[in-house]
Amino acid sequence: MITPDTIQRVRDAARIEEVVGDFVRLRRRGANLIGLCPFHNEKSPSFSVSPAKGIFKCFGCGKAGDSLGFLMEVDQMTYPEAVRKLAERYSIDIEERQQSPEEQEQAQTKETLFQINEAIANWFQTQLWESEEGQIAALSYFRERGFTDDTIRAFRLGYAPKSWNSLGDYAKEKGYKEEYLQTLGLISKSDRKTDVFRERVMFPILGTSGRVLGFGGRYLIKKENSPKYINSPESEIYLKREVLYGLFQGKQRIIKEDECYLVEGYTDVISLFQAGIQNVVSSSGTSLTSEQIRLIRRFTKKVTLLYDGDAAGINASFRGIDMLLEEGMEVRVVLFPDGDDPDSFARKTDTEALKTFLKNQAQNFLAFKAHILMAEANNDPLKKAEVLRQMADSLALIRDNFSRITLIQDCSQRMEVPEEMLVSEINRRIRKRVSERNQAEHSQSAEPKESAEAGDNPELSLPEPAQSHKEIQRETAQLDLIRLTVLYGDRLLHFSENEQDFTINALTYVLDELDKDNIQLPNPLAQAFIETLDSLDQEERWSEIQAVLIGHEKSEIQHKVLDFLQSPYHLSQYWEERHNILTEREDTLLKKTLAHSILSVKMNVLLDRSDALRENLKDLQIKQREAESNVQEELQLKSIETLAELSKIQKLIQRFATELSRVIIR
Repeated sequence: MITPDTIQRVRDAARIEEVVGDFVRLRRRGANLIGLCPFHNEKSPSFSVSPAKGIFKCFGCGKAGDSLGFLMEVDQMTYPEAVRKLAERYSIDIEERQQSPEEQEQAQTKETLFQINEAIANWFQTQLWESEEGQIAALSYFRERGFTDDTIRAFRLGYAPKSWNSLGDYAKEKGYKEEYLQTLGLISKSDRKTDVFRERVMFPILGTSGRVLGFGGRYLIKKENSPKYINSPESEIYLKREVLYGLFQGKQRIIKEDECYLVEGYTDVISLFQAGIQNVVSSSGTSLTSEQIRLIRRFTKKVTLLYDGDAAGINASFRGIDMLLEEGMEVRVVLFPDGDDPDSFARKTDTEALKTFLKNQAQNFLAFKAHILMAEANNDPLKKAEVLRQMADSLALIRDNFSRITLIQDCSQRMEVPEEMLVSEINRRIRKRVSERNQAEHSQSAEPKESAEAGDNPELSLPEPAQSHKEIQRETAQLDLIRLTVLYGDRLLHFSENEQDFTINALTYVLDELDKDNIQLPNPLAQAFIETLDSLDQEERWSEIQAVLIGHEKSEIQHKVLDFLQSPYHLSQYWEERHNILTEREDTLLKKTLAHSILSVKMNVLLDRSDALRENLKDLQIKQREAESNVQEELQLKSIETLAELSKIQKLIQRFATELSRVIIR
């Protein structure tokens, strides 16, 4: 594990403008830099970089973070990968904590497997480009398919020679253990230990960071009793259900286009990529998995499935569509003309015509599924009823109520059935799924569970009432206090009390004031901020405390901090220089601003306490009237105590209201 000191050195050394500048063309605007956001399409720049604060923020799509966060987002790296990349860039030695022997062995084994795969991928490429056999058999094949040399190199395509042991001999020269080569599926586990991939064109399968996870190999000439394609077996570094072919090459374009095309084979990906459709991936011949869908969702929620013109087997795709819907994806479908697949169609179509075709032919999953199923029903009433049930199955998986309602209306018109009937069927399926899950959860735990988790498909019903104006106002007051604390927590405030002068920083002032009246902020996010700030070493530099908040394990805290630190609004210097208009800033009136904010939060919390005590007092009075004589005295004492506490709180409320110049009407 990388040590915190190393991570801090990386944060200190990394210049946000340099890291972002590798991906975005930036220009100066005041103290900040601006450019077009790399995460969504835009014509006017809303992407801002603050070199002084070391953060970026897009005011269009909302993405924000520091240098590490930017790399994780733009290159879809893990946190350790981003730290290592920046450490390498700024020549910082990585220090890691001592691992257990088991952890060390596991990490070393995984790294060795990665190194072997990388070396073998390079060897396959060498065989393709430099050996006579590879040039004649494989390079000519790729070029006949229309692949350019640049495309062949971009996808690191290679060739496995016809020889039984050439790969094994090369690996032996390099000193690689046979057990590792067998684990990776490169040599057989039989006594002969022959090469598994022979006389095949090779497709390295890369992870999102570009490391070689495994291989796919295709025979150039079909042989009896031998499959056309073979793939590496699963290993510690290659889990097929979590990998998408072409994602490494296409991830930037997927982010930019906010859409992902999903195809079936390696050559489909490569041909489309070369034709200008670079936001494309493949599940590599395996059935689509939930892990692969979630991998796509890291880049976009919009997926377009591309199918060849042969309708046979399309029914099997419905399960994949339903899985996409269940993961909250927006799904469209494109059918190619009969006799064509994405590979063949892309090779004979120019880029603009291909883009136009994909755009014009894309249809939502509902229209696609209804068209296929209704054609099969052939006006048979019983089959049509089964089609309706299948359509209801898919519609019940859609999480967004508004999208589902719109699609139900469309389906109702297509199928010529009342909307009420569809809604009833859908709600029945949702209730059944929730009931089954609750039963499963109940069997695993004795503790009661909620009837539905966040993100589950709610039944169609009236939306929950929105927050009241008072609730919104109170949440805003709490978060504004947090904003002031995060921005100016290290500012010194001067006080005079009992004829003594003293100075404390803003953070200490806020924490002391809340603690003095035992105030817990009702907003969970605001209270989490207070608890985090209270736990930090206040002697640290404020920029380091802010960095801790930016790297907080809770993403809500990270995003809020970045919102606080990077504002889209800047006070122009020309108000004073040109117009002689003096404008006061909140940081110049910080003591007054903080005091007002703290009082507002305190009073709102006390008003809630007051309401709760009043209700409690009413309940006690009712119980006292109904209770037997031996209990009445105890209830009367509780009522007196509650009344005393209520009186104390009301006095505080009145004092705070006077200081805030407010009138409280109860």
